[in-house]
Amino acid sequence: MIGVLRSVVEGPGTDRFLSPELEAADRLVASGKVREAAESAVGILA
Repeated sequence: MIGVLRSVVEGPGTDRFLSPELEAADRLVASGKVREAAESAVGILA
């Protein structure tokens, strides 16, 4: 899942305006890509 998130969010680092990164992460969750990554690691989620 971290790899999927890092494809749109830089990760820890210097202080910066986080709103664009939070919005990008929200879009990833809404797209189902985070769930797909989780399920590929642990199996189907209920």
